[in-house]
Amino acid sequence: MIFVKEEEMKADSRQQGATLTSTIFVVLIAGFALSTAFKIGPHYLDNRIIAGAIKQVGQTGIKDKSSAEIRRKIADFLLSTMSEM
Repeated sequence: MIFVKEEEMKADSRQQGATLTSTIFVVLIAGFALSTAFKIGPHYLDNRIIAGAIKQVGQTGIKDKSSAEIRRKIADFLLSTMSEM
């Protein structure tokens, strides 16, 4: 019993925290992930807004509308969406 406890104590005294290299590696990976999120995030949100505008305009029966009327509907949707933000 005493022998087991001494071995456990030796194992505990040899354990150390993260090395400088592993800490730098984790920071680089986290930085890369954040950088990617900040670069892709705005494009993703823009795509969702535009897709919503096209879907809404498509549901209003645009077959007999002129190009100017379709553009105005899209602009109105985008302006209302931007004012909500």
